[in-house]
Amino acid sequence: MPEEIVTVEVKQDGVNVGNATRSKGDKVDMPRSEAEILQKSDIVDIIEEAKAAPEVEELGESGKQGVNVENMLPGGDFLKADDVEEGETVRILGTGKTDSSFDQERLVLPIRFMEEERRVSLGPENIERIADEYGMNTQNWVGEKIKVALIKKYQGLGKKGIVWKPVKGD
Repeated sequence: MPEEIVTVEVKQDGVNVGNATRSKGDKVDMPRSEAEILQKSDIVDIIEEAKAAPEVEELGESGKQGVNVENMLPGGDFLKADDVEEGETVRILGTGKTDSSFDQERLVLPIRFMEEERRVSLGPENIERIADEYGMNTQNWVGEKIKVALIKKYQGLGKKGIVWKPVKGD
């Protein structure tokens, strides 16, 4: 029988919960046994009791709904230019972390978009625009909204990017 799943709320910034670095206030579904260990270490609080664990299907069964693996792939939960339209807004959920795996250092922020938790990767120009409104410390950004100002096409690279701007007074 699969282990029951509970929802936990992270109590500290920068802790590893559910195989990802989390921010204070993040909510994560995880197996009860892992949640209880983290709760004893004062890293999380269990906030929602037992959900039925997803059933594991046997290989080879036909007619069953498959598993969406998009968020399991590298970059899978990042919000991309093809996911949004100009004028749409997202809410910043955490302080983020820096990522040097790109061509230049970027800021990766957890966000809420259309009731889903996703991530955005911000380069220096977007960071500067947002910092001008919300301040130089990302702790001040948590709970604020940013808006898709423009979907920018990068000629020669064959890529699109998102130009973000703060939503003032919200």
